Amino acid sequence: MTALLAELYRIKQLRENNALIEARKQRHRVEDCVRTRDRKAGELDDYRRWRPLREDELFADIHRRPVVLKAVDDYKAALGLLRERENGLADQANQAEHALTAAKEELTAAEVRHAAALKAKEKFAEFLDIQRREAQRLKDYREEMELEEFSGNPAATTTEDRDDGDRYQ
Repeated sequence: MTALLAELYRIKQLRENNALIEARKQRHRVEDCVRTRDRKAGELDDYRRWRPLREDELFADIHRRPVVLKAVDDYKAALGLLRERENGLADQANQAEHALTAAKEELTAAEVRHAAALKAKEKFAEFLDIQRREAQRLKDYREEMELEEFSGNPAATTTEDRDDGDRYQ
């Protein structure tokens, strides 16, 4: 029976260790998502600062020379591409933010699983300790009974140990 309990405890330790490893992986994933989100937000901010300057450059280029209808169309198309690129960067930043939120939720769940596995392991360790103490108490009691049997000292027996049913009053 003790081998079975030891194996069960080993399994509890393994589960707790696996939950701890998973929580650490999730922490790293959250850190990666934070870095990605910050990078994407920085790219978007940089682009938002650069885009108006580029639009001004394009407008100045058209404004300096005689306007041809094709040049105006090219200018409008370039502005559309700049805004499209900004929208794409904004979408990437939003996706990074959503990925971070999901990673944080997974981290919380992993930490809860680790806490539960740790609690189960600790409770089982406490149970094993109680079992060991009880087994030791029983062993000590049996040894004491053997000593009493060999020494012939009936005074140390309790009323429950007597066969005749007499009770002390």
